[in-house]
Amino acid sequence: MRLLRLALAVEVRTTRSAPSPLWLSRARGGRLAVSARHADLPALIAEVLDALAAHGWDGAPAAAMLGVTASQLVKLLALHAPALVCWNDARAARGLRPLQA
Repeated sequence: MRLLRLALAVEVRTTRSAPSPLWLSRARGGRLAVSARHADLPALIAEVLDALAAHGWDGAPAAAMLGVTASQLVKLLALHAPALVCWNDARAARGLRPLQA
């Protein structure tokens, strides 16, 4: 079930106008607290990718909307390599360099 949730988090986008209560419970002081094995990880990855898609895959405004730093977005997506690949593919399509964790 975990792998399915992670796959859906990477592949399915929704529109968001504000961080979810789950996100707000995990983000404090510009930092995000979650481990690679936590059950909330797929939902948090989906939220980051939704924010990035809504902001043209630009990390700075997506991070600002979520109340964290862009480096926190990279660190979170690096916990599930396909998520970071998704962001890097979108960046490459726009002629931007890939991000590394």
